[in-house]
Amino acid sequence: MKKARSLARTFTIAALLPLVPVISCQETPTAPRAAPGSNSRALTSSAAITRQQSRDNSAAGQQQASVLLGQQTAQGNLIVVAFDYKGAELTSITDSQGNTFTLAGSEVTSPGGARTRMYYANNIKGGTEQVTVALNGSAEILEVNVAEYSGADPVSPVDASAQTSGTQPSVNIPIVTTADNDVLVAYCSGRPALH
Repeated sequence: MKKARSLARTFTIAALLPLVPVISCQETPTAPRAAPGSNSRALTSSAAITRQQSRDNSAAGQQQASVLLGQQTAQGNLIVVAFDYKGAELTSITDSQGNTFTLAGSEVTSPGGARTRMYYANNIKGGTEQVTVALNGSAEILEVNVAEYSGADPVSPVDASAQTSGTQPSVNIPIVTTADNDVLVAYCSGRPALH
């Protein structure tokens, strides 16, 4: 008889404030993740806030992971970085433009010890964008997702955030926003054993 494997998940979500009203939202999956069972999603609007591009990188066993976006970023846009890691401590999150990153909400830890964070850099400088997440040692898990959004408020783009973790097959996380037409950006990570 096979022993059932539990699935640990972490989930981070942030609501972005638009510059103009958003008419509708649609689900758009990001690039495929390297690890089986992992999933990352972003909800973006067809009007004001639009995801321009995204990329990810997995660097298990390494001390850092870098993600180079495929196209030049636009000045004033928003960069969102979501990542999970295990086995080391976060030392920095930097980019090639010299933007400042702010933690959206708080770190969440899965029952298996993997940690998930989401950061953003608002009103970016624009140009070539490479984001690097560095740890103080090699990590069992280090997966980084980077996305560029246009149309978000350049001064204060995050309206609300929420985080959770658990072992259930589905994730239910309430988030209360204060503005109409917010766009939700979510990062969910989970796989058997490691998380």
